[in-house]
Amino acid sequence: NGGYSTPYLNDSLFLSFRGYRRIESLEAYTGLKALYGESNGFTRLEGLEGLGNLRSLYLSRNLVSKIEGLGPLKSLVTLDLSENRLTKIEGLSSLPNLLTLNVAKNALKDVDSIRHLVECKALTSVDLSNNCISTIGGDNDGKNDEGNENDTTVVDLLSKCHGITALNMAGNPVVGEVSHFRKKLIVALKSLKNMDRPVFDQERAMAEAWAVGGREAEARTKKEWQEKERNANRQGLEDYRQWQERMRKEAEEKPAEIRDAESEERNRKKEQRLVEAQKEAVLERQKYALDGKGKVAQDKDDVEVVEEEEDDNEGPPPLTDTTNVGPPTTTFGSEAIDIDIDTTKVCSDVALIVTEDDG
Repeated sequence: NGGYSTPYLNDSLFLSFRGYRRIESLEAYTGLKALYGESNGFTRLEGLEGLGNLRSLYLSRNLVSKIEGLGPLKSLVTLDLSENRLTKIEGLSSLPNLLTLNVAKNALKDVDSIRHLVECKALTSVDLSNNCISTIGGDNDGKNDEGNENDTTVVDLLSKCHGITALNMAGNPVVGEVSHFRKKLIVALKSLKNMDRPVFDQERAMAEAWAVGGREAEARTKKEWQEKERNANRQGLEDYRQWQERMRKEAEEKPAEIRDAESEERNRKKEQRLVEAQKEAVLERQKYALDGKGKVAQDKDDVEVVEEEEDDNEGPPPLTDTTNVGPPTTTFGSEAIDIDIDTTKVCSDVALIVTEDDG
């Protein structure tokens, strides 16, 4: 986990991808505020009784089939149970601070499976995406009291969740089964600000107009909003032009001395900025100035790159005439000593050796 060896000092515990089958032995982690247990084999929500300070619980990609055992978690704010085996939302009404609930990719199938959301008064963000929520099933098999098909059951239920501002219903059959599902839900749920994507004021106004007067009222409202937006743009441009004219007049009304002083001040600041830019450029060149060996130049005043001198005398050294070469010398300390070698004798000895070999 990489945390403290003393359990109660840890405020986060990472148990993801460990292959655990049960949640247990957490009694000593009384200071825990976030528990990460994704991608394990948990089948039940248990062993959380001593975590009264827990604010975030992440248990996605497990095998949990029922929401239970969360009553003691009065401080819980975020609960992630996505990609489990839930068939019903329950056991959350005892969590007064629960704001965010993620139950995406479970087995929720009808309005009854999500009816418990009405009892969760604090919820503001709910993710129900990629479940099997449909208009078929639930109360009266998706029909109203007259026996006709009731395709607004889910909308009616969610409209009672007055605190929800963000809702994700993507990937559920009900979205395609209910005609104008998004518009109906925007009209029914006044607090909704995001439903799979942001809900802007214009879209809400158009949806409410559609609910009252149909498509004609919706088109009329859209045109009014577009005209309002164009007027706002024109007004903004006009305000900008008026501001320009006002600034121009104020500049013309100023005495010549003040205008000259302001002009000089602007020129001085401009020159100062130019000098600072030049200094920065010099420093930058000094920083990257290199000598021929690839090392940073030591002379800070010289910013030119020192090029390595090329050797014009490439190739092997030329042959020299050894006939007039004097005796070699060697150096001991500061004095040079001549080495007396009889070259004639050396040559005759060599010739003698060659002659004996031939014989």
